[in-house]
Amino acid sequence: AADEKNRNEIFRLWAKTGYPFSDYVDDYKGDKLIKRLNPLLTDYYYASLQKSIAETKQYKFTRRDVPYEGWVEPKYLNNALKAQNLVGFWDNNDANGKPLPKR
Repeated sequence: AADEKNRNEIFRLWAKTGYPFSDYVDDYKGDKLIKRLNPLLTDYYYASLQKSIAETKQYKFTRRDVPYEGWVEPKYLNNALKAQNLVGFWDNNDANGKPLPKR
């Protein structure tokens, strides 16, 4: 799905869920699919989890801090990326969403 040559086909498939094809075209206009469809469990992802947890406490949905450690197990994703030769395909992002240098 992250390959630009599949853009229209991906939008056509997604449009079967009920949202018009044109909505996807508009929503993704100017964005590369590889940036928007990144499955990596990046520092940005973990920072977003921490922010969401902090907000649940701030808005009194929870009474105490909830640790997110243990919620996410990256080994399954890492194994799948390795098996599909996709290691290094997507950018790994820092906690602010900026791409980290490739290794």
